[in-house]
Amino acid sequence: MNELVKTTTVIALTTISLFAGRAFAAETEDSVKVPDWVTRMKIKGDIRARFEDVQQDGNTKKSRFRERIRIGAYGDVNDQMNWGIRLASGSDEGPTSSNQSLDDFSNKRKVWIDLGYFGYRPEELSDLHIVIGKIKKPWKGVSDLVWDGDFNPEGVNAKYNFDAFKVQFGYYMMKDNVAGNDPQKDIGLAAGQVDGHIAITEDIKLHTGIAGFFYQNVKGAEVFKSDSGKYHAKGNTITKVEDADGEVTEFWVNGYEIVDAFASLSIKNGPIPIKIYGEYVVNVAADSPDDDGWKVGIKSSFLNKKLAVDYNYRDLGQDAVLGALTDSDFGGGGAGSKGHKIKVKYKILKNCSVGVTTLLADNQVKGVPVDTIQADIAVKF
Repeated sequence: MNELVKTTTVIALTTISLFAGRAFAAETEDSVKVPDWVTRMKIKGDIRARFEDVQQDGNTKKSRFRERIRIGAYGDVNDQMNWGIRLASGSDEGPTSSNQSLDDFSNKRKVWIDLGYFGYRPEELSDLHIVIGKIKKPWKGVSDLVWDGDFNPEGVNAKYNFDAFKVQFGYYMMKDNVAGNDPQKDIGLAAGQVDGHIAITEDIKLHTGIAGFFYQNVKGAEVFKSDSGKYHAKGNTITKVEDADGEVTEFWVNGYEIVDAFASLSIKNGPIPIKIYGEYVVNVAADSPDDDGWKVGIKSSFLNKKLAVDYNYRDLGQDAVLGALTDSDFGGGGAGSKGHKIKVKYKILKNCSVGVTTLLADNQVKGVPVDTIQADIAVKF
């Protein structure tokens, strides 16, 4: 009888333990269940090391090593909303570069918010996408003739995809409290674009479009400064006012209402695949003879797309675009330069490439030639 009781007790305790273990496991599994939005998230980034040499009028202006580090997380909140956050390096808070110069005895470096946005795609209008925040530059086909490649605007943008073309409009805040707390004097940017692809043949495609970038309240406003107090006119025509203490303040002379037209022709098959492209930009609000600019170029790839070559020539007027936001490298950065840009890039491993960019520019504002060489090695993940 005692053996029977012992056996029955062991079986009962084992059964209770088994069910309790399963219940605990189920409860634990529920308590650590990964949210759906986490499974929809992706992490992406890149690291680039660069040697840069800048010769101005035959003399070395800069010779330095630089690094750019960017890492971001992107995902879907649900079926209708998406989001993105990216952090980036940078020697300063300027809007056109995430490069960090290697200097100051390897001090710890600052990290900046480079992107931070959310987007909404209505269920009833799946071709409409509205994005709010510090967003990735949305305009397609518009090159560094107008915007530096690292520039990311802050505001709202709405894009609608039709079958053959896309239409988008946006508004971006550029400068708050230009004149006290009067919102009528804030500097803003209204932007719009229409662009589309046309298949001429199966192997020949044309991408063309037109964009408008219209700044409010720039004319007569004080040129904005960096945290260090340096003005960012970057080639634009300015006027200087000196007060009784000898302090000089800079003001923009012109308004900036920019119309940009662009086109590129891609030819896939043939001896080599090529893309021929061109762009013309004009500032219709400038009271200046130097109010337009243009660029033409050709790019191709070789060795199963491992080697890419890109050449263009440009001539950008002093008041064609807002100098602070155009290419920060060509001609020393800003508007008012013309010349050649040659870029060669080679993929040495998966997600790893090396490249050399040569900029041969004539800075017409300063009246000097500015030649720049950049040697890069970059990895993406």
